[in-house]
Amino acid sequence: YMGSFSAWRPDPMGAVGYVGLGLLVGYTSYYYVAKVRRPILQFYNRTPVNERILNRWTSLSEPYWPLFWAPNCHLQTVVYMLYETVFAPRATVVFSHERLAMADGGTVSLDFDEHAFAHYPHATPIVLVLHGITGNSDNFRSMMLRVRQRGWRAVAMNRRGHGPLELTSPKFNWFGCPRDLHAVVCHLHKEYPHAPLFVVGYSAGSAPLARYLGDYGDDAPVVAACAVSPGYDLNRCLVRCHSWYQYGLLRALKRGILQRHRHALQHIDGFEAAMQATSCQELIAHSAQLGGHTGLQHYMDDTNPVVSMRGISRPLLLLNAEDDPVAHYDNVLETLAHFNDSNKNTTITTTATT
Repeated sequence: YMGSFSAWRPDPMGAVGYVGLGLLVGYTSYYYVAKVRRPILQFYNRTPVNERILNRWTSLSEPYWPLFWAPNCHLQTVVYMLYETVFAPRATVVFSHERLAMADGGTVSLDFDEHAFAHYPHATPIVLVLHGITGNSDNFRSMMLRVRQRGWRAVAMNRRGHGPLELTSPKFNWFGCPRDLHAVVCHLHKEYPHAPLFVVGYSAGSAPLARYLGDYGDDAPVVAACAVSPGYDLNRCLVRCHSWYQYGLLRALKRGILQRHRHALQHIDGFEAAMQATSCQELIAHSAQLGGHTGLQHYMDDTNPVVSMRGISRPLLLLNAEDDPVAHYDNVLETLAHFNDSNKNTTITTTATT
């Protein structure tokens, strides 16, 4: 007996296997408990329109399953960036470009899914896509492909100074001008009068969308809209931004926008102070005059979506993740007070993770 005991040796691979199995079981339990959850309706009115949307859009009432191997918001950000820059099927969405001159001399542009607009019927629904604070239409080729595969048509808007656009007037707004969006919507409605128009705003693109819908109410020729990761109140939307993203975003805003358009903006008060800003919220505060405003309060009165949110009458879904490192969950909770029964077709939904 003692001889057989002395001859026994533990199997290292077996020990590693048990440890790995234990970790997998533990992680799987954590995933199911902490990450898999039905979306929460933070604000919702039981109206016929909302009931019809919820009944047809089952993902709003079913458990949301984030990527099993990347349930963390930071990992998902990396995955998204890799997919869009490396793996997205760019060649399958070819753009046709159109530039629109605004009343003050500024320029925005539209990038249409050329295949969908060339081959689909004239009355096929249109989805207008609005990019984020540093983005452009190139970020949405894969999303526009999915719209096409569903039988609809997609067109992405480039705001002033974004993508290939130079500033043709000395005016720039980090979140976009609601009047520019109004001009684009009216243009599409005129060109495609029989096509239902839907609008999707991502991140900063949700700000002009919500402000536009609040300002124009029933007069907005939009069937419905969706805001993904909105920051809500521009006075504080980036105050809670995670420090990693704060640093990268601030660097991108200065180099990709301010430095690029220095020739058009450097003569305006606030430009140099914005270039020296140490936070995104500070940069926004110094940039008010770049958009033709007299100061920060004038800028907020003219641009901040919470000013007119109670005027929103078109169906609008606002979708946030509770672990969003940029559009913090507390922004959602603080904004709920701006909604009341007048927002009968507005729904605010949150998921556990991105």
